[in-house]
Amino acid sequence: MLPTKEIPKLFDTFIPIDKLVHLFIFLVLTFLWLLYVNNVLNDTKPIVLLFILVACLFYGILIEVIQELFVLSRGAEVLDVIADLLGASLGLLLFRNYKNRITS
Repeated sequence: MLPTKEIPKLFDTFIPIDKLVHLFIFLVLTFLWLLYVNNVLNDTKPIVLLFILVACLFYGILIEVIQELFVLSRGAEVLDVIADLLGASLGLLLFRNYKNRITS
C-alpha cells in the first residue's frame, strides 16, 4: 500500500486517483453482490437493496477505521468513505439498469 501522499492525482488536482479506485471497487462490489442476491436468492426488494447499500457503507467505514488504527503509513479519510458510498450507489443504479434491461 502506498501512502496517500505518494499516489498520483488525475489532472494534478482535480480528482485523486485513490478516490476513483475506491469508487470503482465499491461499484463492482455492490453490483456483484446484487447480482448474486438476484440470481441465488431471487430477492431484490427495496429493503434488500438498502441493506446491501448500508452494509457497503459500514464496510467502507470499517476499512478507514482499520487504516487509522493499525496501518502506520495510512490514515482514515472521510472522502474515501464518501467515494465508497458513491461507488456503492452507482453500483446499485447500474444493477437496476441491468435488471430492467434483462427483464424487458
